[in-house]
Amino acid sequence: YGLGANALDEDAVKKIYEAKGRPSDNPLIVHICEKDEINKLATDINEKAKILMNEFWPGPLTMIFKKKEIV
Repeated sequence: YGLGANALDEDAVKKIYEAKGRPSDNPLIVHICEKDEINKLATDINEKAKILMNEFWPGPLTMIFKKKEIV
């Protein structure tokens, strides 16, 4: 099963951690609807990552980036 919440809402994220009994140092996955949303959420997006995004997104490709302070 999966639980969903707004990744930019601190209270909502805390509730996900509490509901799952997950330690706060174990990061959650953030899903986006549009490729351009990644620029608001992540830093250090290199050219290879952009090529992969353009080839496989939308689709089942998980990528790991450094988060911006907004997350």
